[in-house]
Amino acid sequence: MIDGVTSCISDAGGKVELVERMESKPFARVANSKYKSGFYFSVLFKISVGGLQQVQAALRDNDNVFRSLISLAKKRPPLAANVTTE
Repeated sequence: MIDGVTSCISDAGGKVELVERMESKPFARVANSKYKSGFYFSVLFKISVGGLQQVQAALRDNDNVFRSLISLAKKRPPLAANVTTE
């Protein structure tokens, strides 16, 4: 499953930077009695807007993916040269 998602990201022009495998957990809210738990993992990646739309469509169309969540992480601007972090 993880390989399928990471290859989907790569095929859409993205670059996978980190994969964090988590455990199988029961869903907090069961939307379908057929699926009561799922295998969770987190993927940190960089991708263009067009590539992101391809990944979202691929995840939506994949029968093995029940739920997905993609969050945008913005870069923090660098500190000015005269600013200290005390």
